[in-house]
Amino acid sequence: LHFKSVSAPALTLEDVRVSASALSGGAAAIRIARARLSGRELQDVQLDCADFSVLPPQHCRGGVLRARGAGPWPIEFSVRGAQREIRGSLRIEQDVRVDVTGTLGGSRPHLLLKTAGLDLGRLLGGEPAFKSYAPAGRADIRAEVTQTGTPSTLNVRVRLDVPALRFSSQDGLR
Repeated sequence: LHFKSVSAPALTLEDVRVSASALSGGAAAIRIARARLSGRELQDVQLDCADFSVLPPQHCRGGVLRARGAGPWPIEFSVRGAQREIRGSLRIEQDVRVDVTGTLGGSRPHLLLKTAGLDLGRLLGGEPAFKSYAPAGRADIRAEVTQTGTPSTLNVRVRLDVPALRFSSQDGLR
């Protein structure tokens, strides 16, 4: 399958190609030339699944996600039921996993993302606003995303626990 563009609130995928051995299971490869998610852009996104199904329930087992300059990250997810209940996990470091649960359909779509022990240096170190402060430490994050009103209106509630944050400016004054 080839899609020129796929979009949803806060997400746009361009030049999406899906190759699968079968619709109900088996190996699959998904290639996305450009993905924009909430203002961030990834290029050359690749998702390879050892077992992939587009028929209900949809799933990717034994998956690996990559993008230009990022990854590989082991990933698994499933979407099932009339409310399109989603469960997934993405391993972004050896001992750090992002878990996602929620519903994509129904009258109250919502997602819950949780991670613990996230390396703040890797997360913030490349951002221009933080780069000169050399951030370090670990963080636990819990983010809830709910749709309120129109499909393009999202409510995001984030809890960030930072038990050991370190940073310093080059001159040592901050």
